Amino acid sequence: MPAKLRTNFRKRFPARKAGFTLIELLVVLGIVGALAGVILPNLPMTSGSQMRNAVSNVTTTIRGAYDAAILTNRIHRLVFKSKTGEYWAEALPQGFMGRSPQLALDATEAAAQADARKHLKEELDKAAAEPRKSTEDEKRFYNVRSILVIRRHILNTLEWKEIDDPILYRRKLPGNTVFASIVTDQMPVPLTYADAKETENAYIYFYPSGEVQLSSVQIGMINSQKQIDDQGAKFTLNPDSLSGRSEVLEGFIEPDFVRQKK
Repeated sequence: MPAKLRTNFRKRFPARKAGFTLIELLVVLGIVGALAGVILPNLPMTSGSQMRNAVSNVTTTIRGAYDAAILTNRIHRLVFKSKTGEYWAEALPQGFMGRSPQLALDATEAAAQADARKHLKEELDKAAAEPRKSTEDEKRFYNVRSILVIRRHILNTLEWKEIDDPILYRRKLPGNTVFASIVTDQMPVPLTYADAKETENAYIYFYPSGEVQLSSVQIGMINSQKQIDDQGAKFTLNPDSLSGRSEVLEGFIEPDFVRQKK
């Protein structure tokens, strides 16, 4: 090729400079994204992030249980396992009649209550099996809506069913956050992380009428000795009894309904 023609060709079609193609860049970005997806979730959360996550998830679950009780017309409750940091929602069958049971922390008292309920139900079953006149003079009989039958319904064994949906599902407090203390107006003493046994739970009840049981949840951090860290972050959650929203207070604050008992 003549020198002049070669020169014109190079000017018109200059040699490509070294660099990356679009495909190469996309491949590199894909690799970086995959590595980030594996590494970032496994990085340890800071104590501040752990506490923010814990408070946000617990308040969301409380409001979710409040809404579910109203929308489904069923009594709901949140179960808190203080020693492990797990918590989840349960519901009673629709149409349940009766009151939610009180939390019995003493095993002997709980056994005595269960035995008394069993004997009373047997007596009511026997009485309700035979139609009875209201008085000797009246000819009217008790029907299936009689006081006896209603009392039998109240004494029936409660069958709680755990809920598992996008909002209400079993969760666990992250990292070193724990339920330092949980108390309701029906509990004689708070259930604390320090004194709780593995099998002990605390409960907060939610009613279809839009009411929430008076309660207070304290969330704190534990140290390497598995004790509440006095220098760590602390928050108190007080669910509003009529709206389901939680008041979030910094520190461990004793609720009003506990102070009024003293």
